Amino acid sequence: MPELSLPLPVRVRMTHAAMQFLADESGADLLHIKGPALDPELAAQRPPSSDADVLVRPAHLRRFIRALAGTEWSLRTRFATGSAFEHAATYWSEVFGYVDVHRSFPGLEAPDTFEVLWADRHPVDLGGYACAVPGQTAQRLILLVHAARSGGSRDVGIAWEQADSAERARIRQLAERLDAEIALASALGDLEQFREHRAYRLWRTFADPSSTRWDELRGRVEAHPHLLGKAGILVRALVPNFEHLQMAAGHRLSRRDRAYAWQERYRRAWRELRHRHD
Repeated sequence: MPELSLPLPVRVRMTHAAMQFLADESGADLLHIKGPALDPELAAQRPPSSDADVLVRPAHLRRFIRALAGTEWSLRTRFATGSAFEHAATYWSEVFGYVDVHRSFPGLEAPDTFEVLWADRHPVDLGGYACAVPGQTAQRLILLVHAARSGGSRDVGIAWEQADSAERARIRQLAERLDAEIALASALGDLEQFREHRAYRLWRTFADPSSTRWDELRGRVEAHPHLLGKAGILVRALVPNFEHLQMAAGHRLSRRDRAYAWQERYRRAWRELRHRHD
């Protein structure tokens, strides 16, 4: 199918609509987050999104992924290779562009996070479809915990500094309910009060620009609650992220590309190890 020359904001809205169509067809619950799904008061102060983000009810994830697999959408990065939190898979369409399909949202750690957000949802028209979005307080919290791991100081200003005291209290209450207190503290510069938390080192790596890949790896291992999960993180750390490399290159990687990626992986690891011991 040929690529359509649509303005980016229109394309992203249509991507949200396409995701909602697939959710309706497959019987999956979907929350649309960030970008054009934000409350206009929040969205007006942010640059346009380059892709769409959706959060799927965990129990409905398989059916939604099956629905995606039967369409033009192609998988670009899997959950295991998408980020340090392994929280989202990225899909690509020649017509619509990119969409990040979230099975969780980093920083919101309560097992029933989706259910809590779903209970306060309301519909927003995106691309001609009624799309469920979280309430405004939840939207602010999502922006804040996202800022904590991406250096989004603008979003801290929008979501926290411009909120009144009553709304800030609601954000803190929701963060406590969703086990997001350490992520919120990191966004607000209060991370040190959580020094004994198992995820402290991981959130510190995002807050500290001088952190290395080794710091992040150690943080990820310490933050994971289960021994098997810790081992999986270490094993995957040894392998280059070919999916991200292919996205950056814009074409399938050749054998030479892959061999070079292996070499660079271990050269970088050696340089960082030497730097740590200097």
